[in-house]
Amino acid sequence: MDKNEAKDKMHTMVKNDLKNAVKDVKNDTKDAKRDADK
Repeated sequence: MDKNEAKDKMHTMVKNDLKNAVKDVKNDTKDAKRDADK
């Protein structure tokens, strides 16, 4: 595996981690709102 390939793989992993993190935050926010409405 050459350097560029490794870089691309890292990039994709980081991007996916960010996407998942954003999803988690959105879900947490939804849950918090739901709890606040109770």
